[in-house]
Amino acid sequence: MSTSDSSWRQIALCAWGSQYLAGGNELDDWFRHGVFWEAPQLFRSLPGRTLIAADFCAWLFWLRSRGAMRLTLHATESGQVPADEDFYWGERLICVHFAEGCERWLTGEEIPGCTDANDAALEAAREASGEWSWVPDPGAYAGDIETWWCLGMGEAVSVPETDWSASAARLKAELFPEDGLRGRWRLPDQTELRAGNKGDAEWSSLPTLPRSRSLTLPHRLLDYLHGEQARFSNDTHPKNEGNLYVCASAEEAARIDRWGERLNAWVDTLQRAAANERRWNEGGKGGAVLMPVLPDAAVSAAQQDAASAPVTETIPPSAPRVIEQPAAQARAIPPLLIDGIVLAVLCVLIVALAKVLSRYEWISLLIALPWMLYVRRRK
Repeated sequence: MSTSDSSWRQIALCAWGSQYLAGGNELDDWFRHGVFWEAPQLFRSLPGRTLIAADFCAWLFWLRSRGAMRLTLHATESGQVPADEDFYWGERLICVHFAEGCERWLTGEEIPGCTDANDAALEAAREASGEWSWVPDPGAYAGDIETWWCLGMGEAVSVPETDWSASAARLKAELFPEDGLRGRWRLPDQTELRAGNKGDAEWSSLPTLPRSRSLTLPHRLLDYLHGEQARFSNDTHPKNEGNLYVCASAEEAARIDRWGERLNAWVDTLQRAAANERRWNEGGKGGAVLMPVLPDAAVSAAQQDAASAPVTETIPPSAPRVIEQPAAQARAIPPLLIDGIVLAVLCVLIVALAKVLSRYEWISLLIALPWMLYVRRRK
């Protein structure tokens, strides 16, 4: 799972691009998006390595002219990665949906054509001629380039809609239980996700996901979990003298790691679900409940955690755990009883102050003088 700038670019490309292909917006509305400033995007055909489009606007215009209906973001599986040693393939796959099937685009970093053998030959030639023999790496002076490679047309892919309310309830129950020692579940009321936006100008500051008044949960969930990831990363950083591993046992450290893995799995699942959402103007009601995919080791460890005894107080602030408490301590004090106690204490203080003032009238000057000076100062 990645929360790098590249992942946010992929999410914005699919979310805004699907709206464009469906006629919900035009490129003039969002081509200036700051999330695309960090690295240019190239689109090539894998056979022959032909350049199809030099930016995402030309690519989307080309797809729309061919009748593309939407874009969906998926995790790359082992069988979908071409057996080509000249590329470092990424973890995300974009499916372009047509009426006849899906065209698959895989992100990959192309290895430069200047190999070690060419470098050695160039070094030898320069040494023989007496010129400067060091060969600089061109990649060290160039910015990042995100290249998407077309793998060809395949069968249609079914992408179910997401039930955001039920998925949020499931996420809260798994990662942030109400009775956790330090459980925090404070979703922002209204927010627009702007992760990965590198635009400095106001006109380039657009949300990562399309704006919607009826469907705000994708924005709120990802914005909240993005902050929790940053908090968890800080709390577990080895350079932090008070990090969570300092006083943790081996079992507690492993449990902290597993909670972080579950958090990352949820963020990855929510990112792809938000990128594939297309009901921004309909409220996003109904659909399937999200289920994050965990490694086998993490799944078995999570099952062991559920069956194990309650943990001690060495619990990360970002990873709340349930603590068993006696029944007498678990009962909450009624709010009315608390209000009655506070009222009684205030009444006693007022009566005591009245008796003191009736006996020592000059004390009233100590109360009135600061108030008079305050009013005079304000005027």
